[in-house]
Amino acid sequence: MENLLKKLALPRIRLIYRDWIDRAGKEGMSYSDFLRGLLEEEVCAREESRLRNLMKKANFPFEKTLEQFDFRVHPELRRQVFQNYLEESFVREGRALVLIGAPDLAT
Repeated sequence: MENLLKKLALPRIRLIYRDWIDRAGKEGMSYSDFLRGLLEEEVCAREESRLRNLMKKANFPFEKTLEQFDFRVHPELRRQVFQNYLEESFVREGRALVLIGAPDLAT
């Protein structure tokens, strides 16, 4: 099994398939649910890896998320407005957000 997963380049599944086999046995999981779960984990791991690589290639001097932003430093910005950009529908609709201004390295 290990060699096949390695040949197929499925590194995440290779790490977790034994746990999934145990889980499937305990929960009486169907074959399709078992396979779907394994494949979803592989897809998520690949997406996370892709994003990490893109961030690394971008060579940003630092990484900051909206969750980490200190709105007390910039009271003119309203937290509720930015919360809308964290919703799944914003991404699903393919909308874009551009923040313009000098970076605040202190926060």
